[in-house]
Amino acid sequence: MTQNIQVSVKPFRAGLVSVSKSVAKTGTMPILSAVLCRVENDTMTLKTTNLETTASYSFDVESSEDVTFAVEHAQMLQTLNAIERETITLGYNSNMLTITCTGVNITLGTLNPDDFPVMSEVAEDVVSLDSGILIDTLSRAITTVATETTRPTLAGVAISKNHDKVMVASSDGFRMTIIEFASDWNPLSIILPTQNVNELLRLAKENDTVGVCLTDRSMLAVVETNHQRVQGRLIDGKYPNVGAIIDRTTSFPTTTINTQSLLAAIRLVKLYVDKNAPRAELKIHQMLPGMWVLTISATSDKGTITQDVEVVETKRNDAATIGVNITYLETAIRGVSASNTVLAIGGSGESIDPFIIRDKTETYTYQHVIMPMTRK
Repeated sequence: MTQNIQVSVKPFRAGLVSVSKSVAKTGTMPILSAVLCRVENDTMTLKTTNLETTASYSFDVESSEDVTFAVEHAQMLQTLNAIERETITLGYNSNMLTITCTGVNITLGTLNPDDFPVMSEVAEDVVSLDSGILIDTLSRAITTVATETTRPTLAGVAISKNHDKVMVASSDGFRMTIIEFASDWNPLSIILPTQNVNELLRLAKENDTVGVCLTDRSMLAVVETNHQRVQGRLIDGKYPNVGAIIDRTTSFPTTTINTQSLLAAIRLVKLYVDKNAPRAELKIHQMLPGMWVLTISATSDKGTITQDVEVVETKRNDAATIGVNITYLETAIRGVSASNTVLAIGGSGESIDPFIIRDKTETYTYQHVIMPMTRK
């Protein structure tokens, strides 16, 4: 007996796009390239998984009976993109799926829905978070996640809660981002993989609030909105002690510089660095008594450049110089939302300590650590 389902093309297509990031790109299990379609009580739920992340999307349909089937995700999405109709009828019978609408009749093979992997559900309370704080924190943290897998714990964003603050941190071994904000979350310490961070950001950009559930016990992360759900495994392991690095730098004297002036200088100097080793030198010094400047310089086969940027305020008593990767520096300064950027360099003369960029808003504190880059 054929079970017919009346479906609007627009939400069906939107759902397939929403769950596409969790479709396995390669592998020996054909079911991982499929989308599981489950119809219950006139609601269709689409679900995909790559065994690390599971995504689902639900929308209203009209169906006389409940039914579950699985079909190749890419084929279904391409088909809907090509159909210029507002509604279609899906018919499922004997492992075959038909798609019909005015002037169109398509028959697709399906996969066994019982082969679809089941990920354990998280039985924890979901906390509703404002999307703004998710975007502010995760979009900054993801810029310094390690892309190589030699240290698996660095291939994600660490989230921990102690006392009344949440700390979000990431590092690729050369630089580090730390964002802190007040929260009433329960204590936790997890590492969220990059793919799940990207999914959180996507949902946050599409919705005003996102429900989040993070738990140590289940090693799962869940993101929910009214009609979408993303569930992913966490990275197992212990993240480096970022607090110790921050504590080490609290005594570094600070220098305040206008953010836009600093970015403009960085963009100009960046044109003259070696692309394979984009080192620039930063020197905070007195040009005249009581007049401090930041001089950014670079030398390569393209030429030599020095650019002075006026210092708004400094707590330094003597000059300091540090070599940095200017691409890393630009990324860090772009994460500053305030009109002025606070820089902190330890010691005097040529520093070998980490270089710190700081920003503080009403909702969070942002710190970016860059390790010094020595001369060749």
